[in-house]
Amino acid sequence: MSEKNNSWAERVRSLRKRLGESQREFALRLRVSIVSVQKWEWNKNPPPGPAQVLLEQMEQREEYLRQVSQASQALQRVVSQH
Repeated sequence: MSEKNNSWAERVRSLRKRLGESQREFALRLRVSIVSVQKWEWNKNPPPGPAQVLLEQMEQREEYLRQVSQASQALQRVVSQH
């Protein structure tokens, strides 16, 4: 694999972990399969072009995404109590 592909593997894994998401949650957010996320993280395939653009945008808006995830989790807890 090329170093550029390896860079994507590290970036995808790092972003997902910083957002505190499982591979399943991350795949759902991106609307891709879990297998796709695994292949990206395991350096089997780089994300396709449109996914790379989305991932770059997510990196730039990481704090916002973290806040949205926290708010969503809080909402889920409240709704599940009623």
